[in-house]
Amino acid sequence: SWWTGVSDWPQNNFYGGNRNETSTEGTTPFRYVAWDGEWSWGQGGQSSSNGRAHVHADFRASRSGGQPIARIWHAARENDDFMTRFYDRVYRHLFHDGALTEQNAKDRWMAINDFVRDAVVAESARWGDSMETEGHRTRTRDVDWQRQVDRILNLMTGNNDYFLRALRREGYYPDLDPPEMSQHGGTVAVGDQLTIDNANEDGVVYYTTDGSDPRQSGGAVSAVARVIGDGDSFTVDGNLTLQARTYDDGQWSALQTANFVVDWPTPLLVTELMFNPPAPDLAEAAAGFLDNDDFEFIEILNRGSTPLSLAGYEITEGVTFSFGSDELAAGERAVVVSSEQAFRQRYGDQARVLGQYEASRLA
Repeated sequence: SWWTGVSDWPQNNFYGGNRNETSTEGTTPFRYVAWDGEWSWGQGGQSSSNGRAHVHADFRASRSGGQPIARIWHAARENDDFMTRFYDRVYRHLFHDGALTEQNAKDRWMAINDFVRDAVVAESARWGDSMETEGHRTRTRDVDWQRQVDRILNLMTGNNDYFLRALRREGYYPDLDPPEMSQHGGTVAVGDQLTIDNANEDGVVYYTTDGSDPRQSGGAVSAVARVIGDGDSFTVDGNLTLQARTYDDGQWSALQTANFVVDWPTPLLVTELMFNPPAPDLAEAAAGFLDNDDFEFIEILNRGSTPLSLAGYEITEGVTFSFGSDELAAGERAVVVSSEQAFRQRYGDQARVLGQYEASRLA
């Protein structure tokens, strides 16, 4: 909402919810859902004058009360761990092909508009001349609608710079920039040298290669974090998740994260896709599992002769799942599942379950 300059909140236009303990899908954290955002990009009473990103007045550091969602923000921002998570999220989406990088935002905007472009012809045919009797000209897709599409597309140019400046003015994003890597994830070879550079004049770069955060909860340096000098390198010896932050005088930068996978014939195989299980039987239905999709799973195998770290491995098509720092012993099998409760109900407790994937379903 800040990134698009939504003004029709915080008094309304947000919902939130979660799944509770009685759900067969399992519990979830409380999540907010934004909606009804047409008062944005310079439209509406409190939107920024230039139409670009800004911190809405009710959420600024000089405020403390207001509507419930604003009060929640002001209470939560007192916690350093919360704010660290916040600016980590900002960095993740604004840089390195994140969802709000300028090109991704523009591509998404055009894809949305291209989807409805033909339909707008019928809309303008029906309503375009409805105000002619009041002295207004006919509105058309190729003039009026396209003008607004282009206006917002132009506002996206440089919008991230506006956003970061607005956040920093409020103290909601650190002055320190995250360190930069010589390669931001991807395929590497054993023996490759990776460097991490400090993007600031001052500060110390701390990094880990096991997927953990160099910053501990509370702000201390992690016991497993290592210091690396500007431009220094380390040698790749296997798959790794590299995480790095810059630290200076009590302040941490946002988190820089990159997954690296060694380019060798992997011993990791997908050995079974259970994508269309039989329908639930009476006992399974009585336990609350009514959808046969609940029993879907993917089985993997380490066919190698040594333990295999799964760090950096992901499933990205059909379903999504990140394996984290789990390790498979030589010859060991494991599964990722649609619902662990449903899997255990049908298949028992012998299989090793690494976690639940997020679907788009296997179909």
